[in-house]
Amino acid sequence: MKRTVWIVAAVCLALAASRNADAGYAASKYAGVDGTAFNFGRNNGPSLSVDPSNNVWIFDWVNTRLVVLDRTGAFVKSVSTAGNVGGLPGGVAVDASGNAWVGDALAGRVVKFASSGSFETAYSGFLGAEGVAVDQLGNLFFANTDWGGTGSNIQKMVSGGSSFSRFDSASITWQRPMGIATDASGNVYVADGLANSITKLSAVDGSLLATFSGAYAGSKLNLGAGAAVAVDGAGDLWIADGGNDRVVELSSAGDFLQAFTAADFPGMINAPSGIGVDAFGDVWVMNNAGGVVEDSVTRFTPAAVPEPASLTVLAVGLGGLLLGRRSARKA
Repeated sequence: MKRTVWIVAAVCLALAASRNADAGYAASKYAGVDGTAFNFGRNNGPSLSVDPSNNVWIFDWVNTRLVVLDRTGAFVKSVSTAGNVGGLPGGVAVDASGNAWVGDALAGRVVKFASSGSFETAYSGFLGAEGVAVDQLGNLFFANTDWGGTGSNIQKMVSGGSSFSRFDSASITWQRPMGIATDASGNVYVADGLANSITKLSAVDGSLLATFSGAYAGSKLNLGAGAAVAVDGAGDLWIADGGNDRVVELSSAGDFLQAFTAADFPGMINAPSGIGVDAFGDVWVMNNAGGVVEDSVTRFTPAAVPEPASLTVLAVGLGGLLLGRRSARKA
């Protein structure tokens, strides 16, 4: 299987590249587009998503825009959120029709932008709105987060529907649910930023299937304000472990597979707060530096991947799904 070094040249795109030649990993960093540096804000939620066309959507909150990159990292377009998303960012997801759904966390509403980029509608009256995700059937999910309270729950709107209802079991107690992703079977994964855990919910009735919160590679998860999770086509989980400045991969059963830090990609993984996986197996990470160093998005190739022509995107949540498994892993 060939190893690929990504070389990206794009006008007005701030870019750096790194490669661990021994392991065969490549990475690129994007610090801004269209002449403007990224500024995600100090409390940016899990606000990165991969759409069905393998475009990467980034909620550049302070700059009041959604930024879209193609899978090579080239700038595609931006969508203004000014006047329509005013609270803290709570996630972004894109459906099969190209509509963008954005969580307005503090305002407690989910905002829909049409594929043209124009504001279309908003669903309001919630406690909070974090971790927006769309499954392969077009169902929409978000975390109705009760900041500082115990009333958090997971909301669902069925494909083609016009209202949300509670999806998760009422017996589940959340601390601060944030990132959400779905797998090929429709199961829902929720990253809880205060519980420092990933919870798996049944696609059928939202009941609790499993919780993953152990020590991985010697450190317990420390998800923090940008708790985010994505699922690849093999069913593996990719977690933005912001408090540990790393990205963690678990199997669908919660077994540790590997972790990536700034030691693997110097200057490219810092307080990750959003994550997605495209259909080519590349992992996209939102780095929320909080003003310490530049905010950025990193793309890295974990290992050799199948040829892309044989791959099909199944779903998007906080990341795309991929058919096939990488042939090698980081030791």
